[in-house]
Amino acid sequence: MAGRKPFDREQLSQRALAVAGAIIAERGLAAVTAREVAADSGVSVGSLYNLFESLDDLIFAINRQTLDQLHAHMAAAAGEAGPPVERMAALARAYIDFAEARRPLWRAVFEHQPAAGRVKPASYFAQIERIAALALGIMRPLFGPEERVAARRTATMLWAGVHGICALAQGGNLATVTREDPRDLAELLVRSCLAGSPRAALGNATATNL
Repeated sequence: MAGRKPFDREQLSQRALAVAGAIIAERGLAAVTAREVAADSGVSVGSLYNLFESLDDLIFAINRQTLDQLHAHMAAAAGEAGPPVERMAALARAYIDFAEARRPLWRAVFEHQPAAGRVKPASYFAQIERIAALALGIMRPLFGPEERVAARRTATMLWAGVHGICALAQGGNLATVTREDPRDLAELLVRSCLAGSPRAALGNATATNL
């Protein structure tokens, strides 16, 4: 029996994650409660808190899964070959596609605020950085070896811009600004930014302090 406990714990954890994820997907982040997740998982609330120290930890785990899925989706869309601008355009469209297909789960990543005194785990920020690194890796050939700061700033700017377009679209507010498809806007942002000289666009100061 002792040998089965780790497997059972993992099985119950995955069941609770699936239940909580389904609740978010159907009714949004605010609908998640420990009581409902425990009941639908077939465990007591106490047992749920033996698996996850708090409801925040459960949501952190769901958000980590979402970020992993987002990274995989974007990496597949960008591929491993082709001109950097084309791959970046595909990356931007893939981000919008993912958020549209999994809107409540995508929103939960950015909307979840842990209880007072809690901070988001380092793993959360590491996964965000992993997605940014995907873009940075694609863009690197567009920059000289001495332009690492410019490359990172450009990647950060594009990430923020595409995310902003996506957030407006998913919040229903993009229509107040334009009737353009958010995918087309995100791709236009990428192409416009990368069409010129990164050094000219960002200024010579970005190539200093390396």
